[in-house]
Amino acid sequence: MIKITIQHQNDDPVEFNLESLPCTIGRGSQCDIKLDSDYISRKHLEVSKKDNEFYIKDLTLSNWVSYNGERLPKETEVQYFDFAPLLLPGEISVKIENNLDKFDRAKVLSEARQKVKEMSGDDTGTKTTRRTVKRGGKGKKKTVKKVESNSKRSLLVIVFLALAVVAVYVVFIDPSLLELL
Repeated sequence: MIKITIQHQNDDPVEFNLESLPCTIGRGSQCDIKLDSDYISRKHLEVSKKDNEFYIKDLTLSNWVSYNGERLPKETEVQYFDFAPLLLPGEISVKIENNLDKFDRAKVLSEARQKVKEMSGDDTGTKTTRRTVKRGGKGKKKTVKKVESNSKRSLLVIVFLALAVVAVYVVFIDPSLLELL
């Protein structure tokens, strides 16, 4: 899901959750996101996504779109990064981001924790065996304790923990990577 947030000057931001792109922003009735402002063109801005990256395009004839302090060239796709401000006339700001809701984030983390618990178990990854050995011809018995490292299980736990860390990064830091899967 894609979230586009529009904010007029000092008003509260308005969020639009979209299933797919491209989408158009403007005051015209054919636009996906309609803005009620005389400063905005009928078709003002197009947002698209290619190769898991967002792109923006100024669709205006005589108006403008400001991105990172510079006006966009007309009818040219420019890659969008959410750290750079995207402004429209009338002091309207636009922010575009992948939207993974809190329920999905909590679910991913919960599943990762559960898998770690399942794989690590209660023990420390070692296996202890006891056996009785008959020594010499006199029949003396001796109990020997042998500790074997369960390296395969330990390796799996480490690999899974690494995957859990990557999952947390993708979910909280850069959700756009989810679309690569």
